[in-house]
Amino acid sequence: MTYLPRLAVITPPAVEPVVYTEAKTHMRVTGTSEDAYITILCGVARRYLEEIQNRSYITQTLELTLDAFPDADYIRLPRAPLASVTSVKYTPDSTGVAVTLSSGEYYADTKSIPGQIVLRSDGEWPSDTLITVGGVVIQYVAGYGAASTSVPSTILHALKFLIAHWFENRESMGATISGAPLSALPVGLQSLIMIDRVVEFP
Repeated sequence: MTYLPRLAVITPPAVEPVVYTEAKTHMRVTGTSEDAYITILCGVARRYLEEIQNRSYITQTLELTLDAFPDADYIRLPRAPLASVTSVKYTPDSTGVAVTLSSGEYYADTKSIPGQIVLRSDGEWPSDTLITVGGVVIQYVAGYGAASTSVPSTILHALKFLIAHWFENRESMGATISGAPLSALPVGLQSLIMIDRVVEFP
């Protein structure tokens, strides 16, 4: 049985791209009684939009788990932009011990959106029979940079817009559609989010 790719955050971003003081300024909130709630909204909004846009904003380490190497000569890595690849490991069924694939077999394509691991012209994926589940584990770093100043202004504004929307509307504004949860958001915010959304094509 083959399972869908699994993505995990190994090292989360050290800061939020929009912090509560910036969100308060955007919303024209002057009191302090809601500071804790707004701080929570900043983190939740970032995670929500990263999922929708298939991007990482502040530098973070991610881990993609696959059950096998692909038939293609590349592996697309979720959450653009790709900064670097830390390791590609695979576990042969015969030993059950993870092996690190030599970086000489592939290169990190940080220019494509999303980023990719691409086999070199003389490289190849290991032919070993892998363990049934989780035979390939890739760790990589993604994000625009370590500070919010590296994040595009369209994304920062979308975050502030979303935080303000949730701050003012603390109950559901409408049903969401599987795979398209933007339906419950204002049209202007939906359009802003779509500017930087990564859509993968076959």
